[in-house]
Amino acid sequence: MRHFCALAVALLSATILRAQAPTQYTLRVNGNAVVTNRPPERVAGEWFVPLAPVARALGADLKLDPQTHTLRVLRADGATTAYDGATGRILQGSMVAGQVSSFRQVQLNVGAESLLFPLSGVVALLGVTAREDTEQGTIEITSASANGEGGDKGERTFRVASLDERYILATNGQVWQQSINLRGQGLMGGKRLTGNVDLTHAAGNPMGFRQGSLRIELSGYRVVALGDQGTYLGVEAMANTLRGIGYEWRWKGYTVEVYGGRGAGSVSSTLGSSGLANYDTTLAGGGLRRKMSKGEISLETNAFGDGGEVARRRVWDIAVSTCGMNSNCKAWWGIFRASACGRLPSR
Repeated sequence: MRHFCALAVALLSATILRAQAPTQYTLRVNGNAVVTNRPPERVAGEWFVPLAPVARALGADLKLDPQTHTLRVLRADGATTAYDGATGRILQGSMVAGQVSSFRQVQLNVGAESLLFPLSGVVALLGVTAREDTEQGTIEITSASANGEGGDKGERTFRVASLDERYILATNGQVWQQSINLRGQGLMGGKRLTGNVDLTHAAGNPMGFRQGSLRIELSGYRVVALGDQGTYLGVEAMANTLRGIGYEWRWKGYTVEVYGGRGAGSVSSTLGSSGLANYDTTLAGGGLRRKMSKGEISLETNAFGDGGEVARRRVWDIAVSTCGMNSNCKAWWGIFRASACGRLPSR
C-alpha cells in the first residue's frame, strides 16, 4: 500500500509539473510547419517570431542593414516594405503601413537568421494574417494569396491587426482643447487596410471630425487612398494636401499615381495641434516616379480651379524633377502651363 501511494504521488507530481511547464509553440505558414533555429518567444506580452524563415516560406526577400538599423522586404507580390529600427515605423513607399510599439525589444544586430520580430510587425511588414492556436500550441501565419482574394464569405471577413489611440489635452491657461487620434490596421479578403481618424474638441464646441484617411492595399502593388492624403510625387513645388481619392500602381518600373478632390488652400492654426486645413480648391492630377541607380526621375501634372461664385479659373501645370545620389534636385517648373478664365452668370 505504501509503494502504491508513493507511485501515485510521483505520477501526480509529474502531471502537475508537465501542466505548469511552458508550452513551446511551433510556427506554421500557410498551413505548413516551418523549421526555425529559435522557437517563438513571448516578450512583454507579445509574441516574437523568427522573421527570416517566415519570409522565405512566403517567397519574400529579406535584407537587413545593422549599420542603418533598417530592414527591407521585397514581397512575392512585388510590394516593398521597410522597417525603421530607430522609430519602429513600417513604411511602404512614403506611407506608414504600421508601427511596432515594442521596437526597443527588436535586436537587429543579431543577424537576419537569429532575428525575432513582433508578430504584429510581421503582419504589417509581410502583409499577412496571424493567430495563436492555444490548443495546438501553434502560431498560424497566412498570406493573402492563401486566404484567397475574392473567396467565400468566410475569407472576406474583416480582421483587426492592430488598433492604437492617443489622447492629447492642451491649454494656454484660458482655453482648453482635447484631441483624439485613432489608428488601426486590418485585413479583409487579401486586402490590407490602414485607417487614421483625428477628432478635436475645443471649449464651447462639440467633438468634431478633423481629418481622416483609409488606405487599401490590393494585390500587385495597387493602392487606393481615401480621405486626407498627400500628393507628393517627387516635385516639391507641386506637393499639396488633398481630401479626396487617390490610386497608385506599378507600370514598367514606374510608380504611377492619380488623384482628385479638394486641395488645401490654407491652414487655420489651433491650440495643441498642427493646424486645420481648409479644403477650398478643386484639385486633380497625377504623375509617375522611378528610382534609378544614380537617382530618380519624377513627372507630375495637375489642374486646379479657384475663385468665387462669379469668377472661376482653371490652371494646368506640368513639372519634371531629377535627383542625384547626393540629393541635388533640379526641377523644371512650368514646362507647360495654361490657364483658362471664365465668368459664370450671376444668380
